[in-house]
Amino acid sequence: MYDYIFVGAGPSVLMAALHTKGKILIIDKGNKVTNRKCDGKCNCAVCSNICGVGGAGGKSDGKLIFHPKIGADLYQLADSNTIDILIERAKDVWLDFLGRSYEYSYNDSKIEAKKKLALECIQNDMFFMQYPEFHMGTDRTVETIDNIYKTLEPRVDF
Repeated sequence: MYDYIFVGAGPSVLMAALHTKGKILIIDKGNKVTNRKCDGKCNCAVCSNICGVGGAGGKSDGKLIFHPKIGADLYQLADSNTIDILIERAKDVWLDFLGRSYEYSYNDSKIEAKKKLALECIQNDMFFMQYPEFHMGTDRTVETIDNIYKTLEPRVDF
């Protein structure tokens, strides 16, 4: 008997499980991140590139975006002070597993192309936003997600 059952093992579920007490089951059709092997040319029944612990981004270049309006407008759910505090807590959790020496920064590569895109967005009545991002890199992403998995493993059934 479980207190909580999560379907999928992406970053949101891993974060929820870290902050949830009780007996937990996480169901995902893929493998743990260190067992996800695929060259993209196979015909496997479950694609290791997009399924498994860490979710579709578990084998990516490891970009995490912490912005209250990316994905949803979090300010519609709570006041800005609460949202800002929760975003900082989420960053802290990732830094705990990634390593506290890691720094994040604005993605300022290809700045001229981004300026051109921003202008095109304005001209077409669209919104363009620059945002801070964590860019861990593929190896660090796998390592970080595996560290989270190892922390959860004693009290979570996968």
